[in-house]
Amino acid sequence: SRYCKIYVVQFVFHPDQPLGNNALISDLMRVICKQLERAYRSKLAYGWVRETGQNGAPHYHVVLILNANKVRHQHGIRERVCRIIESRDHPRPAFNKKSHLIHRHDDETYQQAFHHLSYLAKTSTKGQKPKTANEYSFSRLKALAP
Repeated sequence: SRYCKIYVVQFVFHPDQPLGNNALISDLMRVICKQLERAYRSKLAYGWVRETGQNGAPHYHVVLILNANKVRHQHGIRERVCRIIESRDHPRPAFNKKSHLIHRHDDETYQQAFHHLSYLAKTSTKGQKPKTANEYSFSRLKALAP
């Protein structure tokens, strides 16, 4: 990977308006990534999964993956993300209390994070989207050249 250790943070975003596509989350992620990369002076990766709740309203599970040499805990990330989302008159996202610090060769912490995030792959809340929307999107963080 690009970094010797990474920090993984997850939150859930419930838009307060019906969505026919993913333009809202795409725009939010563009701003969030730009501001976090500037604040931590480091590239990051992200992913989101669109789900439909029992009330028929979509929500998004978002994962941020940051350079753990620059980030120690999720407090600063949470504040920045909430500020960005709330400044656009959207409801405050709910951050998962569990975050993950993964070292490059530590299989145990990798497996814990993998197990935690595997929740995003469940199928029971998927498949109810408009044709103009995607159910997920993930960025790529290219490895540095040797």
